[in-house]
Amino acid sequence: MNKIVDKNLIKVFTILFLFQSFVLMDDYSNIQNTLKFSVSKDRGIYYAGENLYLDFKITIDKGYHIYSTHPENSLSPTAVEITDSTLFSQIGILKEPIPNKKYDKNFNQDIYYHKGEFALRQELKLSETLKPGFYDTQGILLSYVCDISKCIPRWDEFNFSFEITEGSTRLEYDSKLSLDYKDIPQIQLLERFHF
Repeated sequence: MNKIVDKNLIKVFTILFLFQSFVLMDDYSNIQNTLKFSVSKDRGIYYAGENLYLDFKITIDKGYHIYSTHPENSLSPTAVEITDSTLFSQIGILKEPIPNKKYDKNFNQDIYYHKGEFALRQELKLSETLKPGFYDTQGILLSYVCDISKCIPRWDEFNFSFEITEGSTRLEYDSKLSLDYKDIPQIQLLERFHF
């Protein structure tokens, strides 16, 4: 009798485990499709030593959010990694609009996040030793997509290319004189993208 009960319990637990696995896989698949983004550069002509600005238009489905880019405001900041560091260096963190804020009782702290549609900007300093020509490179947008019950890490790869033209660095694109992101209205950044 005990052997029959043990076999039945094993069958029940196996079925429950498989069911939960399918639910979690479906949940993971659904959350993976909630964030969409596109990347553009700020202009078409670059000279060695200038700043290049990567603009990210991000759209997140209703009910989901990603964390702020600022390390002090986030449990796991949204960030960008560029794979070829010989072409440029990153200047600071991703620039963001003013994030939403809410108190999270589970972490006993305020968290800052973004939802809906917004733009982020990463400032890069082109190497002064780049020769004129075309360059292709890759990057990764690192984020956590969250809903009210869970967060799923994402590593979204993207590609971009740029051309270095022969000439001198222009002062308006020198990192020492770069614009404060807050001086650029979100609507102006979003208008650069074609929906």
